[in-house]
Amino acid sequence: MTPNSNVKQVIKWLADLARTGDGILADKKVSWVEALQVVPQLMQLPTLLPVFPLAKTEWIGADAESKEDAIEYANEMFDFANEKVEVKVEAVFGAIIHIGTLLQ
Repeated sequence: MTPNSNVKQVIKWLADLARTGDGILADKKVSWVEALQVVPQLMQLPTLLPVFPLAKTEWIGADAESKEDAIEYANEMFDFANEKVEVKVEAVFGAIIHIGTLLQ
């Protein structure tokens, strides 16, 4: 496995879920049909759950270059049409990274 592969897998899943949510909430209304659009991402969760602890371990053991690479990847993945959503999602992601760094 390449460095950050588990971290990037988690980032991609979160970005896909957030992008779907962004699309659903674009008109500030949610229909049942729209709400069902998150089902494919949620169906991936059981196979992704074992990856979360691996990603945490990978992040903790990563060097500065690998962490920067993962953060750059996240910034690319969290690129949304709605700038307000993008700013909020990136702020939350940044906070998670900061908290994770403090807990090491």
